[in-house]
Amino acid sequence: MAPHDRALRRWLRSLADKRVEDLIFVNRPFPHDVYLPADVLLISSLRRLYLGFWYFPDIPGLPAGPHVFPHLREIGLCSTVISAGEIEYVLQCSPVLETLAIILSINPSSHVRVGSRSLRCAVLWMSMAREFAIVATPRLERLILWQTCPGAPSGVFPTNVKIGYAPELRVLGYLEPSIHALEIGNTVIQQPGTRMSPANMVPSVKILAFKVRFGIRKETKMLPTFLRCFPNVETLHVMLRNTHTPSSSFSFLEITSCS
Repeated sequence: MAPHDRALRRWLRSLADKRVEDLIFVNRPFPHDVYLPADVLLISSLRRLYLGFWYFPDIPGLPAGPHVFPHLREIGLCSTVISAGEIEYVLQCSPVLETLAIILSINPSSHVRVGSRSLRCAVLWMSMAREFAIVATPRLERLILWQTCPGAPSGVFPTNVKIGYAPELRVLGYLEPSIHALEIGNTVIQQPGTRMSPANMVPSVKILAFKVRFGIRKETKMLPTFLRCFPNVETLHVMLRNTHTPSSSFSFLEITSCS
């Protein structure tokens, strides 16, 4: 893509003129360090946008506000180098966004804050983030996490999962005691036996999923502590990891009617 900047800009402006609604825009093959043409932000008609293998452009000078993507309902950022501030910028530009997927992100210093009045599903998939914070999402129903990441040491990257205001959250997982520090309100649940109160519970969650190695004592002891944070769970999915087999080896356990 790098040698074709002018052609790309013309092409994106043409898509804007044609009122395109769905766009999957992937920079392949490498190099990876090619900046996304800012002209993609001129396609205000978009409803679905997936970007792959780009550097997100610097925010100063970019169009901003809800008029940028007034119809966008779904966005996927796949192997896209994007800072936490740039993710917030995307959310601010997308007033009706319902699905946000961050896939194979490689920015290990990020503290990602997700705040959106319209968002219903957030996905952090095989990505590195020091913190993934749900701060103000009144309509969020699903938070999907899959943190095992081949690029990180030992294939994992510790992440603080912070749940703030998400009164409609129904589905959450996979939480991993070996990777995740769970924070609800202002309480970090990182040690077995953390004292529970209404302030550090999420009563709306009905479907909960864990990935745990029962051969590791601390992980086993954290499981009931995490469970007490979600008092109204009806379906519990547990992925059982064997500590003596490759990371791809696992089995599933499903328990229903937990509450």
